[in-house]
Amino acid sequence: MEETEGFESWLKARLESIELQRKQAVEHTRTRMHELDQRRERFDQVARPLIETAIRPRVELVAGAFENASILEPGAHGGWSHVACVFRHTDRFPATTKLDFWVCPDGDIRHLLLCYRLKILPMFFQFDGEDQCALPLDQVRERDATLWMDAKLRYFVETYLRLEQADVYQRENMVRDPVCGMPVNKHCAAARLTHNGTEYFFCLEECQRKFASNPERYCQARS
Repeated sequence: MEETEGFESWLKARLESIELQRKQAVEHTRTRMHELDQRRERFDQVARPLIETAIRPRVELVAGAFENASILEPGAHGGWSHVACVFRHTDRFPATTKLDFWVCPDGDIRHLLLCYRLKILPMFFQFDGEDQCALPLDQVRERDATLWMDAKLRYFVETYLRLEQADVYQRENMVRDPVCGMPVNKHCAAARLTHNGTEYFFCLEECQRKFASNPERYCQARS
């Protein structure tokens, strides 16, 4: 009988211990969820103004510098936390390009992540297509974000302008100056002139003047 009572006491204590652990685990989960909710709220408080004051204005500034660029509506790509810009394929910039910035929390919502992604298609040269910057959620300073943004946007502009200079992209735009025979990119020719319905491009204004003085001479030589 004494052995049974000893086992019964042990069993009761063990089950009570398990029940206590379960309650503690539930309380721990409740506390953690409350903390996460507070961090999510803090993230929104920090991230939304950052999008509107630091990220969107800078992307819009870059977009305004290129006629083929347009900002995507927030609902069309990633919601309020994304600012994306697309650059249409043109003769001058013969590639479809997408520049995307967004903010998101890390796994524990202790840091705000500034994220960057660049896609250029077709891709004929290497570039850094992705990057991110982690800022402690309780110490997010707009200056830190803008410095990182400015560096990324400078890099993007320099990368995008390479499309104008890379031969592999500009083959369709290359013509020859009818006067001196030098190769000329139609989009950055020093001068141009239309004769008999055909547009001619020149490496120098001097070549244009020579052509204008006797176009038939250079047209015949060209043919």
